[in-house]
This record gives sequence, structure tokens and C-alpha cells, in this order.
Amino acid sequence: MGMPFNDDQKQRLKKLEARLRQCVRSGDVELAIETAVDIQSMFSEDLGNHRLLKSKLWCFEAALLANRTDYATRGVIGVKSRSKPGTKIYLEATVLLAACYLRQKRIDEAKPLIREVLARLDDIQSDESRRLFQRKFFDRIEQECVLTELIGTQEGAVTEDIIHARMALLLENSSETQIYALIGGALPANAVLAITDVRCYALQQIRASDVKALPPPSQSQSTPELGKKTLTVFQRIAWRTFCDPESEVFKLWSKALPAVSNHKVMAGAVAATLNGWNIGLPVLGAGLAAAVVKFTAHHFCDVFKPEVFMTERKEVARTKKKK
Repeated sequence: MGMPFNDDQKQRLKKLEARLRQCVRSGDVELAIETAVDIQSMFSEDLGNHRLLKSKLWCFEAALLANRTDYATRGVIGVKSRSKPGTKIYLEATVLLAACYLRQKRIDEAKPLIREVLARLDDIQSDESRRLFQRKFFDRIEQECVLTELIGTQEGAVTEDIIHARMALLLENSSETQIYALIGGALPANAVLAITDVRCYALQQIRASDVKALPPPSQSQSTPELGKKTLTVFQRIAWRTFCDPESEVFKLWSKALPAVSNHKVMAGAVAATLNGWNIGLPVLGAGLAAAVVKFTAHHFCDVFKPEVFMTERKEVARTKKKK
């Protein structure tokens, strides 16, 4: 056990942790690794410390967002092995390891981890904390099912011009619900099957009272709802491109540009993101672009920033206030 931190060290640790949480949202894995190394140097005599393990999980979640899946998997396995069963950090490591396996289409290896997480939900004694954790868990595994099936799917060229032309038609002729339905309908069939398989498996593991706290399957898997899930996945992988204050996309989007110019910028950014993740689905790209341009830059970047999986006390407090 190391010596207690002085006030300066406590402040330094808080700043490093805040930087790491931001890296999870942006997918800046190199900065996440550098920051995690700095934090580890503060716990050189206490490598099993809860805050150090939590910092490492943030780092590996950032790596997963950057699609550094093998690196993330090895790291999360290490954190899980150092964590004590029955602790929240152990549960969180188990969730992220399941997410890593889902990203690699290792569903049969992810399922025992899903079962372990749900079997240990009672380790979280607060009802609000447990249900928040459960909701975020279901959301995350469904998002991973979507993303892993999108990666590598090639149904046509995705270019700025193609996306721009199709999104213009959508914005002119379609309602918001219809746009979400188009996005959901553009998903590969395997993505829907994976969500159904994993969700049904998970629902069998939890108590009836907790099932009631989740959206019913018919609602959560309607085509518009699948579209909203897919937009959430896109927000996760594109947030840095769209929302980094230094990015050209953010600088242009945040200005009062004419709609035509703004739409062209968005179409190009969506096309670049999909191509960067090897997703060749022009219909999906048009729907995503049409959905994104309905927001202002600051609204999208502030309200729709990717959710960090590990819950904080203030997040639980916000959940209580909503009741």
C-alpha cells in the first residue's frame, strides 16, 4: 500500500482522470495510454488500487472505441484478473471484456461473461445504481452487436456526392421517424439477428422486476428504434471527427453556414467516417447524415457525446432526480 496522496497529488489525479474520461468519448487512444501511464506512476506501490484499475479500464475503453480491439481485450483481461469478484470494477471489466468479444464476433465467448454480469447484479445493492448499470449494459452490448456487423459490410460506394444527393431527398420528403426507420432498415440482417440473440439470452438471466425496467422487445427492436441505436453507434465512432474543437468539420458546422454548404460538410464527414470503419452502406450513410444535420453542432456534441460505460455517483444522482 502506497503513502496517502497530498493535496497537490490529489488534484493532479483528478485532472488525469478527467482527461481519460474525455479520451473515452473521443477515442484518442494514444493520449489515453499516455495518461494511464502517468496515473500508474502514482500507484507504483499499489498496482491493485481501485482508482488505478478504473483508469486502466477507461484507457482500454478508449482503445476499443478506436477499434484497437486486440489491445483492449488483453488489457481488460488484465484488469479483470486483478479485480476482486463482487466489486463494481470487476463487473465493469467483465462487461467491457464481453464488448471486446462481441466486437470480434466471438459471441459464444461473450455469452458466459454476459451471464456472469447478470448473475452478479445483486452485488450492486442500490436499486438505482443496479438498474442504471443494467440499462447501460444492455445498451452497450446491443451497440456492439450493431457495430461489429456493420464493419466490413460492403453494399456500394460511399462518397460525399452520393451521401449528399440522397440526404437532400430524405430531408425534403421524409419525417424524422421515417429517417430513423430508413437507418434501421439499412442495417445488415445479421446485426438484427445478433441483437435479438444476445438480448433474449440476457433477459433469461435477470429477475422479472428488473426486466420491467427495460423497454419491451417489440419496442426496442422496431425499425425506428433500431435506427436510433445505430445513430448512437455512429455518434460513438464519429464524435471526435464532428466534435473536436480543432476539427475542420466542427469549425464549419458551428458557423452559421447556408444549409446547402452545411449539408455538404456533413455528407463528407459521414462518408469519411464510414469509409474509415470499412462500412460500405450508402443508404445508411444518407440516413445518418440526414439525422445529424437536424442538430446544431453544440447540441450534438454536448447532448449526444458518447456515454462512458463506468457509472459515477453523480450519474446515479441524476437518475434519481428524473423519477
